Amino acid sequence: MAENNQTEEQREEARQVARANLDNSYLTGLATSKIGKPENYGRLLGGIYKQTISTAPDQETYEQLFLPGLNDSESGITINENYLKTQATAIIQESLFTLPVDEILEGMGINPEVAKTYSERSMEDLSDEEKGSIFSTYMTNMVEEEIEQRLPEMRESRINALEKALTQ
Repeated sequence: MAENNQTEEQREEARQVARANLDNSYLTGLATSKIGKPENYGRLLGGIYKQTISTAPDQETYEQLFLPGLNDSESGITINENYLKTQATAIIQESLFTLPVDEILEGMGINPEVAKTYSERSMEDLSDEEKGSIFSTYMTNMVEEEIEQRLPEMRESRINALEKALTQ
């Protein structure tokens, strides 16, 4: 990454954007619907995708998801479900690679003593096996947290649809 050529202020600004991306339910919803395994989560993934796209993204998310495809009209990019899911997943991955490893580990709830051994290290400093393990665990946790957060809304939506159907 070009992080080595950045000032500390630029690196911190990039980290703030990364943190915001990782906390962004629009991005995590799209990424969840891409990386979640249907054999584990079934139709929940489609429900999360539909629930996510039923709202408009904030300006920053819009710029990250849509503008690259819209600005590169000669590439033949079609902004569709697969494009959005793939872009969101790439943004999440890039965001993870921007943060210090100990911050990622602590965010997942790893024992602080274990996380401390990775203090001041970036993902680029790790072996492919370590990167893969961290990324895989993070993404699996993200999928499960996203499903956990969205289930009550999905249940309520089903109940409201049933009530509407029964009162017509």
